Amino acid sequence: SVYSILINGGIGYTGTAIVEIALTGPASTTLMRISNVPDLSSAVWETFSPTRTWILPEGDGIKTVYASFQDQSGAISTPVSAAIELDTYSSIESLAITPEPHTYSIGANVHIMMEVEGNETGGSGSVDIEGHEAGPIALYDDGRRGDRTAGDGVYEADYSFPSIFRGTGLTVTGNFTDRAGNQAVPLEWADRISFTDPPEPVHLIGSVDSTISMITIRWAESAEDDFSYYRIYRDTRTGVTDD
Repeated sequence: SVYSILINGGIGYTGTAIVEIALTGPASTTLMRISNVPDLSSAVWETFSPTRTWILPEGDGIKTVYASFQDQSGAISTPVSAAIELDTYSSIESLAITPEPHTYSIGANVHIMMEVEGNETGGSGSVDIEGHEAGPIALYDDGRRGDRTAGDGVYEADYSFPSIFRGTGLTVTGNFTDRAGNQAVPLEWADRISFTDPPEPVHLIGSVDSTISMITIRWAESAEDDFSYYRIYRDTRTGVTDD
């Protein structure tokens, strides 16, 4: 128990295979040997030092480093070990914005969600929207501000756009940096998003030529330059909606 090994101060993860090892032993310690395998095969004895730069095996995942020590009398310690997660890569899997369709009124509230490969927690996510002068919109994984489940590796936010923000066919780009500092390649959303003023309403003039099974109705023509279509709703009560 008088011997110990610690990797990168015990932080638990690293973005590079080159790490710093801290080794502890009594004053009588003269030699040490370090290895990436439990039996310390092929490890060579070297003069004891409280710190040592070490290279972990390739490939992301949990890596364990082993060490044993020898004192002035020639006694060799039982091997000690420490583990760290090697994380050299991050990737954004998908982006989603709801509700659909993605043409919104001015000042709309939306929900943004980003999924990352491996559901990495502890990272930092955001989205850039073309023309959004307020800057990137931060996404969270803390169970607040629109995130549904804390610590699940899905980064989300509820966001209300400024009432002055307008634009059509705007690009949305996701960004992510994991806890080890690896930056994912930005992901451009396959869809586009638009914020436009609602059209001026047309006025229903009323019905003419009513029969038992049919009515003919008239309304004022839309003056919008980008007019697309009219939509008619009916109900037995006023205030009908599309719900």
